[in-house]
Amino acid sequence: MPKTKKKSRKIEPPKRASSKYAFFVRENYKKLRQSLSSSTTHLMVMRKLRERWNSLRSAEKARYLLMAEQDRRRYARELNDRIDEIITNALS
Repeated sequence: MPKTKKKSRKIEPPKRASSKYAFFVRENYKKLRQSLSSSTTHLMVMRKLRERWNSLRSAEKARYLLMAEQDRRRYARELNDRIDEIITNALS
């Protein structure tokens, strides 16, 4: 008789919250990559993005800060849901 796999009861953690810089990079990477030459490396693009990030004023960074705050709230909410799920499974 073949062994059957038990259904995994492992609950995956939620995806971590992203930083304001991560949102900036995600939004601008493709545009910048396309505007540069085809021989431009990933490292060069990231350096340019860092330069652009550092040159942004606080008011321009505010939208990325808002995105990061919303993502932190999402992460906290999902984490609490997972904790509740673990407790519920442990008690049943």
